[in-house]
Amino acid sequence: MTEALDDVLARLDERGDELAALASRLVRIPTVNPPGATRDLVAALDEHFRARGIPTAVHEPVASKPSLCATVPGRGEGKLIWLGHIDVVPPGKEEAWERDPFSGEIAGDRVYGRGTTDMKGGDAAAMVVAGLLHEMGNRLGPTVEFWFTCDEEVGGTDGARKLAEAGLFAADACIIGDGWTGATPTVDIGCKGGMGTTLRARGRAGHASRPMAKDNAIDKLLAVIPHARRIGEVRLELPEDLYEVARFSGDDLAENSGLEGADAEMARNLFLYPSVALTMINGGVKTNVIPDEATANFDIRLTPGSDREKVRERMLALVAEAGLPDVTAEIRPSLAGSAGYYEPPGHPFVLHMRDAVRRATGIMPALRLLSGGTDGISTHHISRIPSVGFGAGSAGGGAHAPNEFVKIADLVRAAKVYATAALTFTRTSAREPPTPNPSPFKGRGTG
Repeated sequence: MTEALDDVLARLDERGDELAALASRLVRIPTVNPPGATRDLVAALDEHFRARGIPTAVHEPVASKPSLCATVPGRGEGKLIWLGHIDVVPPGKEEAWERDPFSGEIAGDRVYGRGTTDMKGGDAAAMVVAGLLHEMGNRLGPTVEFWFTCDEEVGGTDGARKLAEAGLFAADACIIGDGWTGATPTVDIGCKGGMGTTLRARGRAGHASRPMAKDNAIDKLLAVIPHARRIGEVRLELPEDLYEVARFSGDDLAENSGLEGADAEMARNLFLYPSVALTMINGGVKTNVIPDEATANFDIRLTPGSDREKVRERMLALVAEAGLPDVTAEIRPSLAGSAGYYEPPGHPFVLHMRDAVRRATGIMPALRLLSGGTDGISTHHISRIPSVGFGAGSAGGGAHAPNEFVKIADLVRAAKVYATAALTFTRTSAREPPTPNPSPFKGRGTG
């Protein structure tokens, strides 16, 4: 096994140019969500795999939003899924970009464009690994399904969620290819969930030249917003085995985001308290009409393992403390996965992924949670598959921001991790964890 694995890693070290070219090609096929149409990209993926003799299946439960599965049969025991998404967020204002966001320009040691870090670079890494395993006949590893899904950027509703509900994810374990990592690699054991909240204020319409009645819905809304923001001061109660991971996740985010002062402190606390972002305000129908209704939308994220109901009750109490009965909080129902998910730090598949990173990079990685959601929510909660992530994206790569990029070295590193994780996987790697769980940080460093 060691000799064969060394051979694979050596081959991947030589495929940086191929990885960059593939990532560039994927970027040049826009899959902006909304609307999230993925047919053109799925057709390109289908052509790529079939040209190499790798069987594929296209699943399109919703028109114009197909996902694709490429299967590399293995002679080893068990089955492993690699899962990544192919939709991207909108580029925003083009003048904020130094390059065409869909040019896929390769310059120096980077590939530029929307989706390079989140996460077409990861898709390219998986494509190269699938081809390499197929070339080798995958004599040592398990069967590996490579899934490229739509709709992740809007919650996976028409992508991973529908595929999971249809029973199409059936395996012993799942590698989530989403995410990014810094100079010191990390393994992602889960992600935050959401508690979407809308404040709704009601007033009485009237002529704006006579505001004496003071029944302005926008004024009421603005008075309550500071109370609602205080939900970010609620310390989350987390499972004991997750506190250390939560602390590290915040520190890692602060360190790799280049933040300073209050912003860095906020990042360090991001997994110990709810994150609160006011994202939309709506109200009024005309400049000379007192508004009779106004709404404010909050994106509130909770660390997995925390008590969503306690946070919900506190939010309702904070809004009530404002003393304005015409303003109410509407909190969206708790659906499967709305609280995010995590795998226990001592789960065998977590340990397997840590060891795969160590073998591929020479570094024992720490464990981390992601601040944003991934398709692992569906594979964990619906398909009941242990799901652990390692991303090909680059720290500082500007996911969801202008001038997004991915480093070619990070593509090579991710491909080496994916290949190692596949070739060394057995069913034992996914069985329920022993107790007590070992520390996820013990032994961190070069190995």
